[in-house]
Amino acid sequence: VVLFDIAGAAPAEVDGLIFQLGLTRGALTPMLYYGRDHQAADAARRAAAVHGVRADLFGHVDAFEEYVLVADLVVAGPTTAHLGAYLCADRPVISWDAELQGTSLAEHGAVVVVALAALGDVLLHVGANGVPAEHVAAAVDQVSPTPNSDVAAGLATIWSQRGALR
Repeated sequence: VVLFDIAGAAPAEVDGLIFQLGLTRGALTPMLYYGRDHQAADAARRAAAVHGVRADLFGHVDAFEEYVLVADLVVAGPTTAHLGAYLCADRPVISWDAELQGTSLAEHGAVVVVALAALGDVLLHVGANGVPAEHVAAAVDQVSPTPNSDVAAGLATIWSQRGALR
């Protein structure tokens, strides 16, 4: 199960995300979270219809952490409102938010930043090889024009120490 946090994403970003999700040809079970952003939800419904993608959408819920715990992987957009919850729940996080590149979160491997145009390839690799952090990082290294082995190593370390981090 992959949780896509589209809250705060522009309609064009949501369309691009849904298009990239369509490239996975059903290899993943997507849940799209829009929070209270009904514009993002509407954009996701339109894009899903256009691109033939089937995904469950849900908005604000009181027990959001329970949804996070169900996810094997989180793909987050331009808002980091729930990033702490994702990391505390020990979920690998991929973001298409270029502003996260170069931050301490990305530099220390807490978040892997991927261009939206490359997300489909990354998700295909993750869907084929599993979702542990080392696979996410390996997928990013394979499709990124500027692979970052430090991020890959950081995610692998976080994944291997997940029990101690709780």
